[in-house]
Amino acid sequence: MKMPPNINFDDLRDLAPQERPKCLDVWTLLGDFWRKPTGAVILLFLCAVVLASTIISFLQGHWWLRILFLTLGGVVVSLGMTASICRGVVSSNWGTFFAGKEPVRYGVGLLLYMAVYVVLIWPLLSYIGIGF
Repeated sequence: MKMPPNINFDDLRDLAPQERPKCLDVWTLLGDFWRKPTGAVILLFLCAVVLASTIISFLQGHWWLRILFLTLGGVVVSLGMTASICRGVVSSNWGTFFAGKEPVRYGVGLLLYMAVYVVLIWPLLSYIGIGF
């Protein structure tokens, strides 16, 4: 969902959670995080782990569609998680929640990102002995 043209991202904090738009796209959440080196470092680290998982999956002879899914899914989840960490906001079909105003809902949204990320890097985790 696109941001309504008359609402600034920072003004969303003042709205009640039920009045905020749901499912904001990742580009809206990313905003200008590239200006901070922290965001780029987090994204590069997350994508490097995804790349390592993809390489291990390739070397183990997994199907090419699985490798493509791991790569694309990992990059998308990495973008979303980086945006959520850097901006302090999580947006889903449940709503848009800020870390400072709704820490529990923000934490649940971030945990969901992390759970999907762990599933996507599972080949790497199992290769180094952490997985089952």
